[in-house]
Amino acid sequence: MISIHKKIFNCRQLLLLALCGIAFTEAFSGCIDYCDTNLEREFSDFEDFMFDECNGYDAPDSLLDIEAPTRALTPIQIMQLLNQVGAPTILMESFFLRTNILNSRSLLDMPLFDPRYLGPCGCSFDTMIFYNQMTRSYFTLSSDRIDSYVALSEPSLLEKLQNQVVNFLPNVNIAMLFGLFSGMTVQERRAGFMLHWMRQTSDTVLRIFCPLYYRERNFFFTQDERRAIEAVFPPVGTQSEQEEFQNAHFVSDEIGLGDLRVEGMCCVRPQQSLRIWLGGFVTIPTAFAFKRGLRGTHFPKSCQQPNFDLNTLFNDSGFSPTPEMIEQAQEMVSSFALQAIDRVAANLLDTELGNNRHVGLGIVALYTSPLSEWIDYECMRCIFFKGRISVEGLLPAYERRLFVYKVDTQGFATRDFSDSSSNAVALSNLLFLQKEFINKFYLFGSGATVLPGPIFRATNTMFYQTDSWKCFLGTDWWVQTRESMPHVYSDAATVNSFDLAKNKLPHAVQYKLLAGLDYTLYGESCDLTMGLALDATVYSRGIGKDFTGLVHCSVCF
Repeated sequence: MISIHKKIFNCRQLLLLALCGIAFTEAFSGCIDYCDTNLEREFSDFEDFMFDECNGYDAPDSLLDIEAPTRALTPIQIMQLLNQVGAPTILMESFFLRTNILNSRSLLDMPLFDPRYLGPCGCSFDTMIFYNQMTRSYFTLSSDRIDSYVALSEPSLLEKLQNQVVNFLPNVNIAMLFGLFSGMTVQERRAGFMLHWMRQTSDTVLRIFCPLYYRERNFFFTQDERRAIEAVFPPVGTQSEQEEFQNAHFVSDEIGLGDLRVEGMCCVRPQQSLRIWLGGFVTIPTAFAFKRGLRGTHFPKSCQQPNFDLNTLFNDSGFSPTPEMIEQAQEMVSSFALQAIDRVAANLLDTELGNNRHVGLGIVALYTSPLSEWIDYECMRCIFFKGRISVEGLLPAYERRLFVYKVDTQGFATRDFSDSSSNAVALSNLLFLQKEFINKFYLFGSGATVLPGPIFRATNTMFYQTDSWKCFLGTDWWVQTRESMPHVYSDAATVNSFDLAKNKLPHAVQYKLLAGLDYTLYGESCDLTMGLALDATVYSRGIGKDFTGLVHCSVCF
């Protein structure tokens, strides 16, 4: 039979696995297909290594001075193990560098959905089929990598973890393992229909439009990153099992209706050389999902914390464990890790179809001019210039946000974690570390009043027009300033313990190039226009680079 001291040593390894592995898994979430079976295999391997009496592993001599328990580990003994793996020092590090959601540009602000030509008077109905993809989302103002959001590349954390891991698993390189996942990002796809109605007279324009679409977000690795991960963690299990696990924890999707926008303009300068319209618009938060979790999962932003009892974990794994106790300990660590992953997914993947229930009010100016008015050449008579400038302010609204607690530096400074004078003192320290452990890895949900920053747009297009054909080239600037959070709906002590600065969205900038081609069939009672258009982001800050493609069919009568 293996000695009691060797059984106690198993506790140290399990704790270190919890400290490193949960930070590891909750950050990189499982953008890889094989995470499900790998997770099961890894815990199986650790079971064989840590709990098999025949593994022949000898505990270090430094542990032989720990008093062997007769039934269960006492708080003093648990704290001795925690100190030997450096838990208090590791838990003083910040694991979440940011906790903000991701910036997102409303489909209503996409330049391809603007009417490209103000034609003859009458009504028109336009159906646009579109696809929009953001391949790499930005977590911060300038980074699309997860290590700017979670401390996967922070030198102080890596050093502390490595100094402890090397004592038990000398061949494990924490920096290398974390580095495999540090380039992970979030990918988003939106596809559906933009329904657009417009009524135009000689002096006024009225538009109403709203999208009906499917949205999906998932964690994403490049092929090179996947191959590097698979070289270290070979995939196991069936393809269907891998996909089921991935869809349950790393993909969020929904289908439904977006926000509705009503826009009106009046012509204030009717001269042919430069016609100018001025007006305003309102964005009505009509968005709602018909169905969530078609392929992926809906991740609610819950305010409940998980149960994770270090005393139970140690006593299920540290002293004379039965198979049932081992399974319970594994289930506790696995469940906590997956819940932590799901909280990260709730923050980064799960989002509203619209603009988070914010009402928008804006002003808009539109101007058109034939280029022949400025350049007197015959070839310029078919070329026209159109520009659009708008500013929108979003009203405050209630949102559910996820926060991380600040490191309790005062609590760490006032405690002596090596004090083994009594079980009462050790138990107090143990409960403190347990609370810090949960708060470190598990984002806490709370309601907040959020005031998004104003949105500025400027779109300029040059189009060539004949009787039936029209084509255009253009540019688009979109800027949203940083949000503010006037109120968080929780008690004062809890709000003061939140790291609110990490939760606020940075400002966002996108610069796009766009192009399109239309063909019109003229009839006696109505005209039919069909066309296609593309845009692509060439510069961005705080939001990422996306592209959009659409085909449309418009009837004017």
